[in-house]
Amino acid sequence: MESYLRVSGNLKKIARDCVFIIVIVALTETFLFNISYWRNLGNEPKDVTGQMAISGAEQVDASTGTYRVTDAEGVVFYTEGLQDYVHSIYFGIDFEDEIVDYDISITDDGNAATPYGLSTQQLLSWVAQSHYMTLHPYGNIRTFKVVFRASAGSLFTVQSIQFQPQSDFRLRWGRMILLAGLLVLIRLFVLAGQGTTFQINQKLFISCFTLASVFVVTTLMQIVGGGWRTYAYISEYADLARSFANGSVALDYQVDPRLLALENPYDYTTRATMELEAYWDTAFYQGNYYVYFGVVPVVLLYLPYYLITGRDLNNVDCATVFAILTVLGSIWLVREVMKRFFTDAPFWMFPVISILIGFQEPLVYLYSRGDIYDIPILAANGFLLLGLAAWIHALNESHRENATTTIYMCIGSLCMALVAGCRPQMVLASILAIPLFRTMVFEQRALFSRKRMIRTGAFVLPFVLVAAALMAYNAARFGSPFDFGANYNLTTNDMTRRGMEIDRIPGGVFYLLFQPPVILATFPFIRTALNSSFYMGKTILEANYGGVFFLNMGTWFLFAIGYVKDLLKKKKAYAICLTLCALTIVICAVDAMVAGMVPRYSADFAVLLMLAAGFVMLTVVEESRGSRLYKVVTGVIMVMLLFTLFVDAAVTLNAVKDENSSLIPKAFYTAKSYLTFY
Repeated sequence: MESYLRVSGNLKKIARDCVFIIVIVALTETFLFNISYWRNLGNEPKDVTGQMAISGAEQVDASTGTYRVTDAEGVVFYTEGLQDYVHSIYFGIDFEDEIVDYDISITDDGNAATPYGLSTQQLLSWVAQSHYMTLHPYGNIRTFKVVFRASAGSLFTVQSIQFQPQSDFRLRWGRMILLAGLLVLIRLFVLAGQGTTFQINQKLFISCFTLASVFVVTTLMQIVGGGWRTYAYISEYADLARSFANGSVALDYQVDPRLLALENPYDYTTRATMELEAYWDTAFYQGNYYVYFGVVPVVLLYLPYYLITGRDLNNVDCATVFAILTVLGSIWLVREVMKRFFTDAPFWMFPVISILIGFQEPLVYLYSRGDIYDIPILAANGFLLLGLAAWIHALNESHRENATTTIYMCIGSLCMALVAGCRPQMVLASILAIPLFRTMVFEQRALFSRKRMIRTGAFVLPFVLVAAALMAYNAARFGSPFDFGANYNLTTNDMTRRGMEIDRIPGGVFYLLFQPPVILATFPFIRTALNSSFYMGKTILEANYGGVFFLNMGTWFLFAIGYVKDLLKKKKAYAICLTLCALTIVICAVDAMVAGMVPRYSADFAVLLMLAAGFVMLTVVEESRGSRLYKVVTGVIMVMLLFTLFVDAAVTLNAVKDENSSLIPKAFYTAKSYLTFY
């Protein structure tokens, strides 16, 4: 009977929450997003179509009001001599173009002499409400001008232009579903903050969460990244696979004789002045072209694909594979960390930290692009996360006397070693083996001891084999086993003379870690920051969306590490956190000093930084359960998670809208229309 009453009570709470969410969504959609309908209710529309002079177009059919655009600058509708009270307008114009930007300029009672322009808006063929717009003039309007920037040669039909129209009332079901999902997420956090225990099948949840994560990252890479065309078409990796198949480590590219004759072929300005044909971002050494990007993606994907099919693997498909590995690695790693160090932490922390690691902005930035540059970084992150997860899984299984620990230790070492063949500086993360296996080595004598030679060999051998292969590959190309060839890159500056200048480090650390984002009131609310450098020399500087600390607020928990120091020490995790933080600073400094300030470099260390913050976050949550602090901590984490998702959405939408994208930005303007009060 008690069980029935408990179930019945839970069902009542769930039903009450569902009703509350439905009511909030309905009221928001009805009165907030349809505010123009209520504002214009009772208006007496005035048709001003006949008063409008049209220029920049020729009439095609007078009976239907069809015109053809003749001016590349757009079509102009203009009328003057008005004294009308106009706070809303309706454009009954059907353009062939799906998206048409338009600009309105007016004079009114407060600005009678000189017209002033209003912000640019869009007519969207699939959003009826976009044909309405609310205006806020000073008094009555005197002149009215609107320029529609439709493509030259396209047709449009003028049905009606109205002042003070009665707006349509429309429900946007997509917007309602998204709002409902957001409210459900907030409600779950509130319940978690109240200490409510969720009776769910954890294995089923993990499976569904994993599938959903893979679906999201695949969609981002294939649709958004697939439309990104700046460097998605560069075929260096595919060309290297062909060279490998022919027994060569050099690219089969024809070399311009004038390039060979140059005293310094790495001087970009000289090459540009002479209009030399040189392959961009390839390593040029002793008369041959080479790929300086990490070779592992070629060996694992491009070469097998070419040998089996005889065709080149698409860069976006390759990037998708490693993006999926990155997400899977983050999920597995968080699960293993919680099993080993935080057995008393609430289960809801698992998806939260998995998202904060695997879907933070530096990675989503890569998921939204199909650049060849992203492939080695994604591959390195995927192998790094999988390697750490396998190592910790080996520790979790070490109490059992079977081969599982040895097998997973070998898998972890192999993944960590492969990082060097993707992104060499990220192999520094292998140093984490010291704090991870310290107890096993020095206290348990279960590693690097005579009785554990097989396990020791399984741990060391993958590093030896991968290192030997990479050194042989480097020596065959550049005559040195330790030369990866980045300095011979034909790019914007002479990398052979770049050197290791420590003066690049302060600006680079600020740029990659602490640059605040530019947050605006206009959609999509985040823009790239205007970055600058005080370094008095040649460096590479690109606009980014901000530093990791500002774009992933979950990292802020690191500032509480001093308060949980003793607790982390008890869990034998404090040294791991310090090592993760140190690795972040070192890799960040190396990137700034060797490569420059480029947004994708943040992904070299972002997962390490957030993993360290995750240890602190889990400690705080675990220790605060049952106290008032637990509610505060839960609320803070909710804000951090929502802000991270907001940043992810903004970065993705900027990628869709970017001028370098061949993807029709329909998703961008659909999302914008969801938040526009027409």
